[in-house]
Amino acid sequence: MPPPAEAAWATRDVITDFLAGTDKINLAAIDANGTAAGEGIFALIAAEGAAFSGMDRIDNVLRVHIEPQKRDTGRPCTPASGVASGTGRPYPDRGSGGAGMSAQNNPVAVAGAVFPWIRLTVGAACLAGLIALLFVPQFLPWVLRFEHATADWRTALVSDRLEGSHPRIALVTITPATLRDYANSPVDRGLLARIIKAIDEAGAETIGLDVYFLKPTDPPKDEALVTALRNAKAKIVLGAWDERGQLEEFQKKFQKEFLERIGRPVGYLNLRHQRDDVVRYRAAPHPGSAYPESFVRLLAKTVDRDAPDTDRPIAWLLPPRDGQSTFFSVQAQQIVPGEHATTAASAAGAAAPLKGKVVLIGGDFPDGRDKHRTPLSSWTTESMAGVAIHAQMLADLLNPRRSISELPATVARNLVGVIAVTSFVIGWLLWQTTIVQYIGYTFATAVLVAVDAIAYKEGRLLLPITLILAAWFLGVTGGRAARFFIHWLFRRDASPA
Repeated sequence: MPPPAEAAWATRDVITDFLAGTDKINLAAIDANGTAAGEGIFALIAAEGAAFSGMDRIDNVLRVHIEPQKRDTGRPCTPASGVASGTGRPYPDRGSGGAGMSAQNNPVAVAGAVFPWIRLTVGAACLAGLIALLFVPQFLPWVLRFEHATADWRTALVSDRLEGSHPRIALVTITPATLRDYANSPVDRGLLARIIKAIDEAGAETIGLDVYFLKPTDPPKDEALVTALRNAKAKIVLGAWDERGQLEEFQKKFQKEFLERIGRPVGYLNLRHQRDDVVRYRAAPHPGSAYPESFVRLLAKTVDRDAPDTDRPIAWLLPPRDGQSTFFSVQAQQIVPGEHATTAASAAGAAAPLKGKVVLIGGDFPDGRDKHRTPLSSWTTESMAGVAIHAQMLADLLNPRRSISELPATVARNLVGVIAVTSFVIGWLLWQTTIVQYIGYTFATAVLVAVDAIAYKEGRLLLPITLILAAWFLGVTGGRAARFFIHWLFRRDASPA
């Protein structure tokens, strides 16, 4: 048979809905010492985590055990009490106790009094955060776009993926191997003339030249390139650096005169980098520019597609399912007879897939020249060549159904507001339940992220997911904190003095 102390502990009273700082335990009706005459009173020892001293071995002592994990969550604490009356022994030690002290100096009591005010501070901070979120999209629209930096994972994982390489677009790249026998910059214009001729003879529908012309080189080679571009049977689109390029005056002058000599359409090649130096959006035209249309828009027009030049998001393509490259690509020296001992037959075979396609010519250098980070870099960690980015933008224009849009600032603000109110109500209603930890945070976060991915994949819509998640978290936390404080305030006022 268990000793009396063990038996008493097994039949102890447990309070499960105690609210620290609000509720009180009234022991006035209990005789602390039943063996002595009169009504005995208790002495309190309640230092959380402290070792018991000799005071726990005398009569008329109340020992209080408070489970810290309950108190940390804002849920009611669970005190357990025991009386050592006339035994000279405490009830069995359950890992908590304390040295004798007054309730005024008890750290648990102090914490209970301060905790509601901490909750009030948390609630006020959450409310301030929600107000800020509601006005960010209206007054600082760039923040709405910058927040997409945190959601590049979505683009890298759920963007469109074709079955094979794009059927309409091909790349001819100029690499260090191509320039083995030439200067690195500017690209030899005699070589460019031979590349243009080889692509034209392969039957390309359109040739786009993603190359700047900023100064003269060997006059015969300059003239050879002008002639090749003028005489090509394929449609030709040239690229230029517009006024945002911070060119020297002599560079602007030469670029303008050289392109005018060729007499083919010219579009700006400028890419739009955001603050973190990532390309996510198309670049809109520069006001009053000599080049009012983009390079990719002019390319799209050659195959009877058109879309305004706006700074909307780029609809990226992931590598195709068959494991090939997103766009058929061949190095320039492989299609030019005589380069690197390439035979005419070999060159013709390498150039054959270019027939009927829009072919973009541009550099692909591993030294970082004309390399740019994109949302896909968050997954691959690799930068993308400028010519490949233009190919991505062109693929977007050729299939308008793939175009990505984003919410206007006013709509985004209203959406964030609805999310904030909904989450606040959930936090308010479920403030005391453990389920709020899952519905309010974990489960809700997973649902919101899934909705965002579906909206992007199926609805072609960019949602402000970072603002939405922030609004949900602040709303649930603020709702719980506000309900706790109101509950504490009313119960404190209703408690007897």
